[in-house]
Amino acid sequence: MLPLANLPKQKLENVCEIHSRYRKAVPALSRIKGETPYQGANGIIDYVDGYTHDGKFLLIAQDGSTSLYPYSLRRFSGRFCANDHVHIVKPIEEVLDYNFAYHYLRSLNFTPYVNNPTRSKLTLPLLKNLPFPVISLDEQKRIAHILDTMLELKEAVEKEVELRRQQFEYYKYWLLNPEGKLETM
Repeated sequence: MLPLANLPKQKLENVCEIHSRYRKAVPALSRIKGETPYQGANGIIDYVDGYTHDGKFLLIAQDGSTSLYPYSLRRFSGRFCANDHVHIVKPIEEVLDYNFAYHYLRSLNFTPYVNNPTRSKLTLPLLKNLPFPVISLDEQKRIAHILDTMLELKEAVEKEVELRRQQFEYYKYWLLNPEGKLETM
């Protein structure tokens, strides 16, 4: 297989439905509390009553991304309410695999696609023009499966490292008293 950079490209607007027009900016004091995630540029910012979207979407920061590489992007499935700082994209199943789209966008350096490097803003016209490699759906699914498997392993290792760090802190606390003297068993 050729590197993706060498493949012909098509625009995001040709392989995805853009659902950003349904976003709803609701000031914190006006939000009615509920169980539906209220999504912002970098994740869930509150839980509200009602929803603007229901389904399997990619959520891409419009502005306020914490980084240009990797850019603030996540997968979300289910009901949610989206504010006006996040673009909502749904890959067209017949041409673009949902998980491949996620991994491909995570690998993309967004610097050339935002209109202001100091306060990054991915406008709708810039979003529509994001390039996607022309690759068969079967190959997309194969690539996504490999990357999802590796991501699961990475997350499991990170969780294990965090548990061992906590275990170390626990033993350090109980083996050394406040004066710093070693307590033996």
